[in-house]
Amino acid sequence: MFLAICCFWIPLLLSSSCLMSGQTGNPDLGTSGQYESLVIWRAIKRELTGRTGADYWRENIKGYLIPGGAEGLRRLTGFIISSTPAEHPNAIVLGILDRHTPEVRLRFVDRRRNRVYASRPFPVGREVQFQGVGIEFVAVPFLVTFEADLNWVTVSEPRSRASEPASKTPTK
Repeated sequence: MFLAICCFWIPLLLSSSCLMSGQTGNPDLGTSGQYESLVIWRAIKRELTGRTGADYWRENIKGYLIPGGAEGLRRLTGFIISSTPAEHPNAIVLGILDRHTPEVRLRFVDRRRNRVYASRPFPVGREVQFQGVGIEFVAVPFLVTFEADLNWVTVSEPRSRASEPASKTPTK
């Protein structure tokens, strides 16, 4: 089955040291859900880069929908580092722990796993919320590839100047 929900790694996340340590990462990184996304991603990455990373990949990530509702989280949050092709991408590379280090590649597919292209460009630096099915893992340099339906991917819109708070200027 193309989509499966990963339930095996949830107990590992609940006992992970990153949940207990209170690490929050870079406060400049993002918006709602970013903290929960960082907690889960740190736990996944720690396991994948650990001594039993290949086993963890096969048993808990490959072929499973991630994050799959772990800790109530339906999507991970990252930031676009690159997209190919630029105008109508069928893949994007994301940084999760920071905006500059590639950690995730999302390949866009339909229900039959055929490659699909986005109808618009996805600019570098934009926040992305996603879920995807793990299909490939490379330990060095670290990169996890997920297949994702375009409906599973939300790219933030740029903030308009009208929505930004007005700066206070002294009046004479």
